[in-house]
Parts: sequence; structure tokens; C-alpha cells
Amino acid sequence: MESRQVSQQQVQREPQGQEQAQSIDLAAGMVMQLAVQPGCRLWVAAGRVTVQGPPRWLGARVWWPQRRLGAEEWCDWSEHGVLELRGEDGGATLLWWQPETYSLSLPWRRAYGAICAWLSQALPAAIQRRVRRRTMPSAQAGSPGQ
Repeated sequence: MESRQVSQQQVQREPQGQEQAQSIDLAAGMVMQLAVQPGCRLWVAAGRVTVQGPPRWLGARVWWPQRRLGAEEWCDWSEHGVLELRGEDGGATLLWWQPETYSLSLPWRRAYGAICAWLSQALPAAIQRRVRRRTMPSAQAGSPGQ
């Protein structure tokens, strides 16, 4: 009896609007890509991904992990692009591509991903170094005048 109540609660939490929803069984290790548009919603539950919105299948398979969804979690998308799903035990790892990147060939996509990863680490470090350089001379500027 309790298990029936739990399953009814889980059903109520799934996305409404079943006419637009598409369920996909995503086994562990399986990789697939969907084109997503603004307003597209994903629901991951027990290895099944429900996509609410107008998805379409894409053929290429490239994977860099960026976000992991738990066993029951929503994910909203507000921009156009490509969403890649990699099945895991009870969840999925997601990667989102902007439209200009997924039109590139595989070597260029890898290079783009490497550049983005490098910039995400190098830029904050460079900004911190520049800020330190600006603060140090201004602190020392008062001492020679005295």
C-alpha cells in the first residue's frame, strides 16, 4: 500500500503536458544527443530521461562531462543548442553545446572544449594576478613621497 502511494507521488512530480513529452530509456554507458530549444525541460528518474519540448535526434557522439543529474531532478534549458546525455546508474551526465560549436567537426570540437577548459582556469588566474599588480604599486606609491 505504501509503495503504491510512493509511485503515485513520483508520477505527480513528472512533467505535465504528455503530448509534448518524450521518454527515453538511457542505459548506463549509453550516449545520445538532442537538439534543445528555449523552454525545453528534462526529467531524469530511474535511468529514464523525459524530455518536454521539441527535441530531435542527432547522430554524432562526443562527450565531455559537465553536469550530472541525480535520480530525480529537473533541468531547464533557456537557449538553443545541443544537449548530450550519457547514461549512468540511476542518472545521467549532461553536456550542452551552443549551436556554433556542434556544427564543427570532431577535432575542432575537441580543440574548442580544450580551449574553453583552459580559459576557465587561466582567465581567473590572470585577473587575480592583474589585480594584485594594481594593488601593490598603489600601496608602495606613498612611501617614496615621504
